[in-house]
Amino acid sequence: GGEPLDGVHPVRQGLGHALQRAGQIGEGAGLAASGAVAGICPLTEATRGLIGEAELAAMKPTAILVNTSRGAVVDQPALVRALETGEIGAAALDVTDPEPPAPDDPILSAPNCIVLPHIGSATTRVRSQMASLSADNLIAALDGDPMPYPAR
Repeated sequence: GGEPLDGVHPVRQGLGHALQRAGQIGEGAGLAASGAVAGICPLTEATRGLIGEAELAAMKPTAILVNTSRGAVVDQPALVRALETGEIGAAALDVTDPEPPAPDDPILSAPNCIVLPHIGSATTRVRSQMASLSADNLIAALDGDPMPYPAR
């Protein structure tokens, strides 16, 4: 990948390590300097709970956490506490854990938190590609062939 935008701290999974712009995420240096932290990694054992109490505490009180990856990348109860105490400024979530959240889930009433119903992929281009993949699977299955794009 290229150089991240100034002030945006991408959390990624690569080569078995969770990386950040200014070193390992556990060190917190990049988190403390970032105005926004974006969760954009797959959910693996290494990334489950990647953003937890320590990482949220290392962030600026004005920082915004954005998670478009998988809900379990963020420790959701820790995020709720961080939002309620003002430890971070805001959160924008396209994913939650569990998904969908229960109607009484505290994340839905946390201050300065926007929760979307996992629609980050809802662009015309992506949905068109998804429809094509589904059609290819359906045709293969009806022909008795293995589906080229099975769910994993």
